[in-house]
Amino acid sequence: MPFASKKRQREYGRKYVVEHKEQKCAYDKTYRANNLLKKHIVASVYHRLHRVKINKRSKTWRKDNPERFKSVLRKYHVAKGYPARLKRLYNITIEQYEKALALQGGVCKLCGRPPGKKRLAVDHVHDTDPIKKRVRGLLDFKCNKYLIGRYKAEHAGLFRKAADYLESDFDIRAL
Repeated sequence: MPFASKKRQREYGRKYVVEHKEQKCAYDKTYRANNLLKKHIVASVYHRLHRVKINKRSKTWRKDNPERFKSVLRKYHVAKGYPARLKRLYNITIEQYEKALALQGGVCKLCGRPPGKKRLAVDHVHDTDPIKKRVRGLLDFKCNKYLIGRYKAEHAGLFRKAADYLESDFDIRAL
């Protein structure tokens, strides 16, 4: 149906939507139900193309609403964030984490340093079997990543030799 102008086409469209509201709503519901994946793809493409604009808008909102942002962030981390992560990855609760932290005196189990800006990491046995995947303790970032994270259980003898070496009184100049 050709229209004389864009204005008349818009008027007809608005009038049609009002007259056929139930049909339009039913069509929209079925379309959305059948095209959830398409909606997700379109949204992700939009986010990719307009990342700078979206980030800028988010940043200004956070700046304009600091209290609301903090409350939302706090609510997310308490309800979903870290406790859910502990349960999913290590099968421990936040109460068990806090209890272990208290048993260790609030410091790293290896070096005895208190945590800095980050919490103490959960050190665990890397095994696919959930029964063997036991939690050994809480370590700070450096001990977890550089001392324990790079080595496996079979390197325990090497650590014992290194400890003996460091504790020895041997001086090469005495030769």
